[in-house]
Amino acid sequence: MRMLPRVLRMVLKTILVTVMFLLVTVTFVDVCGRYLFSRPLPGAFEWQEVMMAVAIFTGLPLVTIDREHVTVSLLDGMFERWAILRRLQLVVVNTVSCGALTFVALRLYDQGQGFIRWGDTSAFMRIPYWPVAYFMAAMAALAAVVLAIRVALLAAGSEMDNETSGGGGF
Repeated sequence: MRMLPRVLRMVLKTILVTVMFLLVTVTFVDVCGRYLFSRPLPGAFEWQEVMMAVAIFTGLPLVTIDREHVTVSLLDGMFERWAILRRLQLVVVNTVSCGALTFVALRLYDQGQGFIRWGDTSAFMRIPYWPVAYFMAAMAALAAVVLAIRVALLAAGSEMDNETSGGGGF
């Protein structure tokens, strides 16, 4: 089980680094073209939009696997004394998060279906939107699966000692 998160992280990080490099490159070429030659890169804004969506949703499962989401600990003090309540809190929070990500994934999938049906593309470069919507749906679904595994492990009695410290693995 430990090998899967390592390989998955490596694949996701490779996608993320590649997309971020391309995003920086497109932005650099666009800015240089705009201010040095008065000729911006055609379609740069549209490519930047697509790459930002891919980067954000590629990072979602990474953040979920590594437990690095932004958290607010308003009620944590109430649950610190009793491990069973802390476990219950973690199960509830992770279950709600899993449900929310599942909903997002389903909506993005439906949106991708609509993009195919309507033939939606970007205005200038004619970049089809459906592959981006499907990729975003897949990344949201992957993050939901990670949370479902975490809920199952918490409910089974494992995972508790690493849950508050963040970092690595399911």
